[in-house]
Amino acid sequence: MIQNVAGDMADIAASQGVSLDEADLWMGEDIAQRYRLLWHELTRIESIGPDEGYRITERIRRLNDLGFSIKEIDLLPAPHGNQLRVSVKPGGRNHHSERLRELTGLEASEWQARQLLSDLYYYQAKVGTSDPAKKSVAAIQWRVRTLEPMLQRLSAMPGITDAIQGYCDLLHHRYLKSVEADLDLGTEAALQDWISLGCPAYRP
Repeated sequence: MIQNVAGDMADIAASQGVSLDEADLWMGEDIAQRYRLLWHELTRIESIGPDEGYRITERIRRLNDLGFSIKEIDLLPAPHGNQLRVSVKPGGRNHHSERLRELTGLEASEWQARQLLSDLYYYQAKVGTSDPAKKSVAAIQWRVRTLEPMLQRLSAMPGITDAIQGYCDLLHHRYLKSVEADLDLGTEAALQDWISLGCPAYRP
């Protein structure tokens, strides 16, 4: 791959009557490195402890940064204890908003849907759901038991004009604090901390 890209760059340069610099010649190595990183993220199976649900969001974000949406996450009981194995599959453009609508009937922007689906996967990890039929049930439970009560609370708070966006901001705050502590921070604890900081907003 590296030699082919370098050769193609040389052919293009020659056809345009320009010279190649060292950065151009290293482009093949850069592409190969990105491909190796992407393949590693797509194929590796990761063990996640019972208090490490935030790592699901961490994994999703890495794939999003590489230009991929998430089609499905499989949560499977690991051989030891309550750990879970996570595998991911790439999804298409606008997948998150369409998937969220399919699972819950909610309408949200693509970025908001990405955050909300991450929270759904987090919820599924907490309840230990891996069976496809049970995943659908868990999606309904997540909406009724987790999402809707929190949206009601946020709607009643001064300064919150968009409860869904507010919840996405809260989810991002929960993620950052969990990474910082290397341990899941519960949503209620994250909410209180988020409020104490003035409900900071997050935009992609």
